[in-house]
Amino acid sequence: MTTIISPKLEKLKNQLKNGNEKALYTFLHEIKSNHTPLIEQCPIGNQYKLITYIWLGDRETENVYVFGSFPGWDLSVNQLQRLLQTDIWYVTFRTNKSFISTYYFTVNDFFENDWIKRSEQYQLDQFNENVFGEGANKASVLKIGMDVQYSSRFPSNDYPSGKIETYSFYSSILNNTRKIHIYTPHDYSHNSYLQELLIVFDGNSFINDLNDLSITKTLNYLIYEKEIPSCIAVAIDPVDRLEELTYNDKMNTFLTKELLPWIQTKYHVYQKAKHTTIAGFSLGGLAAFYAALQNPHIFGNVLSMSGSAHWKKDDYENTIPWIENQISSINSNMTHLYSYIAVGELENEPLLTANRRLYKALEEKKYQTTYEEFQGGHDSVWWREKLFDGLRALELTKTTLKNKKERESMNQEELDKKLKKQEILVKDEKAWSYTYEDHISSIVKEAEKKGAFDHLPGKGKPLNLDKDLSYNPEKQLYRTLKNNHVLPRWIELSKEIDDLKEKLKENTNTAEAADLIRTINKKVLEHNLLCPPSAQKTRVKTDF
Repeated sequence: MTTIISPKLEKLKNQLKNGNEKALYTFLHEIKSNHTPLIEQCPIGNQYKLITYIWLGDRETENVYVFGSFPGWDLSVNQLQRLLQTDIWYVTFRTNKSFISTYYFTVNDFFENDWIKRSEQYQLDQFNENVFGEGANKASVLKIGMDVQYSSRFPSNDYPSGKIETYSFYSSILNNTRKIHIYTPHDYSHNSYLQELLIVFDGNSFINDLNDLSITKTLNYLIYEKEIPSCIAVAIDPVDRLEELTYNDKMNTFLTKELLPWIQTKYHVYQKAKHTTIAGFSLGGLAAFYAALQNPHIFGNVLSMSGSAHWKKDDYENTIPWIENQISSINSNMTHLYSYIAVGELENEPLLTANRRLYKALEEKKYQTTYEEFQGGHDSVWWREKLFDGLRALELTKTTLKNKKERESMNQEELDKKLKKQEILVKDEKAWSYTYEDHISSIVKEAEKKGAFDHLPGKGKPLNLDKDLSYNPEKQLYRTLKNNHVLPRWIELSKEIDDLKEKLKENTNTAEAADLIRTINKKVLEHNLLCPPSAQKTRVKTDF
């Protein structure tokens, strides 16, 4: 039995005990109008919120459960209680976190540990119109203290759309037939330049335009805006997902001996590992790492979202997860693999811990890895966001390393010419000297060419400078840029990151420090996607 109850339900309970039957109808009208779950301030501890899930049952209702990244998947705590003799069932949880989570109800659930049968009976929240997904994959969504950012990433929807073709593909290795979906960019032809290759598991989740996880919108935007190179995406439908995506050598052979040769014959794609990315979520993330580790000459980039890195491999007895152990035992000179790992703070503990350990193992072996923890759990509502971030992050990693190698191979005269052309002046790898004066000058000159100042009443007047010129000139220029609305976002982020790091040094509260680190690392990720390679910042590392 839960020890927490919603204040609203406590009030309703007392009213019903006192014979006020109208209170029930008033309450039902309220939740239909204001929706559920109920979100209330905790009477004890203002930093906490009370989240109450409600189900309206009937005479046939024997039990009700709720499952999701929040409140979790624990049968012992996720069962709802009946409110007196009414048809209202409820359970209340306490949290001080901000997050986005999908969730489901099950009614008359006697499935015990049979999660496959249970998932077939999932139902949406009757009083929550906020849903994500389509058809059988639709789920109710709970947002606490934040909102989904995906749509805001696209300034408009007017981007040329790529083409999707679907094939039935027979595998003699796996002895089955599955659907393969191929995305080609809007301007692709077999005579065009070579394309990068992206392979994703769970293709049915990624490729359907009606599905909120659709890869199409993401690729249309990133390719058109040249944030990633033009690429062809191959989305593979599962036949037996659990069998195929858990350390399956036959699946890897199918990929390398049947599917890839077919793709390379039919489409104009690069055939080198550095141009090939393999991606997936959950078990698909595990399968992506497994394929890359077993075939490093073919798959040079891995994008894993909520990857099941904790999954046990048959006949493997070590307590360290197989993927982590494999990374740790590899020759340290083999640092060609680039990876992006995203995992939710609300994931189950074994999965979250395994991904943290995997990231550390990759870092220790000097692999180029971007790691991110997001404020959610095992949710497709987050995976479409992280697919977007992951594709950009992998491209940033490759571009940064390419620029670094070019700098190392150039003499000083060649380097100066290249950097001047890019309007970047670099003294060494750890310090950048792109001056604020040069930046102001370049922006003003560009604006003058476009006639931006022609009709302004202040044309010809100096910038609005602060009067106290005795102050640190670098900070003075920063304020000048900001006050005149010409401050690049990455410079602003750089200052915010530095200020937060100083604040972190003074912080002695563990919980507050953890929040600060999370904020810093998110800003670092955004900063590094926008700034010149020479201005990259490092994440704050922690002992998990």
